[in-house]
Amino acid sequence: MTPPPLRTPPRSPREEGAALITALLVVALTVMLAVGMAEKQRLELRRTTRLGEYARAWQVALGTEVVSRSALIQDTDQDKLRSRPNIDALGDEMFRPLVDLPVEGGLGKVSIGREDLQGRFNLNNLVTIPQGMPNGNEINRFRRLLRNLGHTESLVDRVVDWIDPDMEVTHPDGAEDETYLNLTPPYRPANRPMAQPQELLRVKGFTREIYLTLAPYITALPENTALNVNTAPVEVLRTLHEDFSLSSALNLVELRGLKGFSNVQDFAGACGRAGILPDNMAGLGVETRYILSTAVVQWNDSRVILRSVMIRPPFWASVLHRVQETF
Repeated sequence: MTPPPLRTPPRSPREEGAALITALLVVALTVMLAVGMAEKQRLELRRTTRLGEYARAWQVALGTEVVSRSALIQDTDQDKLRSRPNIDALGDEMFRPLVDLPVEGGLGKVSIGREDLQGRFNLNNLVTIPQGMPNGNEINRFRRLLRNLGHTESLVDRVVDWIDPDMEVTHPDGAEDETYLNLTPPYRPANRPMAQPQELLRVKGFTREIYLTLAPYITALPENTALNVNTAPVEVLRTLHEDFSLSSALNLVELRGLKGFSNVQDFAGACGRAGILPDNMAGLGVETRYILSTAVVQWNDSRVILRSVMIRPPFWASVLHRVQETF
C-alpha cells in the first residue's frame, strides 16, 4: 500500500509572525544595500565630475598666465613708443581687468586682474641685498605702516632680524635663534630675504589677524625695489612721512589720477600741493618690473584662484612663483 502523504503541521500565529518579520527584514536589508550602493555610485560620479571640472579650471587658470605675459610684453613695447617711456600708472592697459570671460562655449568663465607689486611695501627692502645691512629709511616706513594699521611698531625689529644674515639681535625688540629655539616646536629664523610675505606668520609676534591687515599693502620681492608712487595705495603713501594724514594722501591720489607722475620730482611737487612732503625721495620711482596676475576660474561648482608673481621684460615675462587656491 502507498503510504499517505506527509502533511506539514499548521504553523502557530507566533511562527507566522516571525516568518513575516524575517521576510520584511530581508527586504529592508536588500533595499538599504541597494540605496547604499546607488548613493556610493552617485558620490563617486560626483567626485569624478568635480575632478574633471577642477582639471579644466586649472588648465584655464594656467592659460591666463600666457594672457598676462602678452599684456606685459605689449606694455613694454608700447613704452618704447610713448613720449613718456618707463612710466607705469594705474591707467595703463596692462592693469585693465578682464571680467567673466566665457570659456569652452560658456561651460566656464574666467576673470583676470593684474596689480603692480612695486606699489606695495617690499619687506625685503628692510635690509640691503646682498650686503644684509638694515635700511633705516625703509624701517621707518614700515613702522608707520604698522602704526597706521593699529599694530605695535616694534614688530619691525623682529622682521629685520628674520631677514638679515647675522645671528645677532639688531634692535632691543629684535629676535634671533635664542627666541625661536625656545618656542614649541622650536625653529630658527630664516636669516635671508623672504620668499613670500606669508613668512611674516613665522616671525614672533605676528598673528594671522595682523598679517591679514597687512597683506594688501606688502610684498616680498627677490631684490630691493623702488616704490612706484603711481600705483601705491593710500596706506602705503602715508608711510612716506611721519605726519602724512589720510586726507593728504587722498588729495595726492586725486592729483595723481590714472596717468600718474612723469618722475619723482613731479611727485614731490604734488606732495607739496597736497600739504605734505616725504621725509626723502630715496627708494621712490614711477615704474615697475614685478606684477601680480590673479585669475579666478569658475567651472560649474568648481572654483580655482591662481596668483602668479611675474617679472616683466626686458628679462622676459616669466613667472617667479604661483599660489593656488581651490574651492
